[in-house]
Amino acid sequence: PLREKFLKHLACPTCHSDLVIKSVAQRRGDILETAQLACQGCPAVYPVLNCIPRFVSNDNYASGFGLEWTRHARTQYDSYTAVKLSETRFFGETHWPRTMPGEIILEVGSGSGRFTEQAASTGAVVVSMDYSYAVEANYASNGTRENVLIVQADIYAMPFRSGYFDKVFCFGVLQHTPDVHRSFLALPPTLKPDGELVVDVYKKTFFRTCLATKYYARKLTRNMQPV
Repeated sequence: PLREKFLKHLACPTCHSDLVIKSVAQRRGDILETAQLACQGCPAVYPVLNCIPRFVSNDNYASGFGLEWTRHARTQYDSYTAVKLSETRFFGETHWPRTMPGEIILEVGSGSGRFTEQAASTGAVVVSMDYSYAVEANYASNGTRENVLIVQADIYAMPFRSGYFDKVFCFGVLQHTPDVHRSFLALPPTLKPDGELVVDVYKKTFFRTCLATKYYARKLTRNMQPV
């Protein structure tokens, strides 16, 4: 949920200035349930609905994905299936340690939150972002975690400062965006200079949809040169 202490992780997606609380209609302790956030550098105002800060319009290209993720919210969760598929994939592809207290991780394209659950298990602060209304399903499953902030936002206008995150991961998302190349290039600037980025995409083969899904994961740094 959006706790007041989590405001420091957010910035205006337009000018990247700090955000402050403009008004609060409903709160629960330090959790903002229904509120408005105002940018300190421009006139922009952003709503907080159901404890989630929103930086997208009501009509977006990913709305269909949100419906599917909400309908099948927990079917891919290890805690639901008792099979460690998400855990194996998350730690197998990132090669990140099992404990990362003090680190700040950005998840781009959370879906219903199966990997949010895994990232949060490390003790790091996890900022989990999705463009669709799948954020509702993610909040239902992970919203009570003290170290998770769920955000509805656009990969092309992310509400974060440059050079902010220790680690960023994006699993199975880029191929669903309107411009894969542009989407990929949006990720490295969010990292600290020595940060790590892990991205996976489907292997492009004729038989992919018939036989199996393969993934490529690769660690990258902010200093990489785009190709």
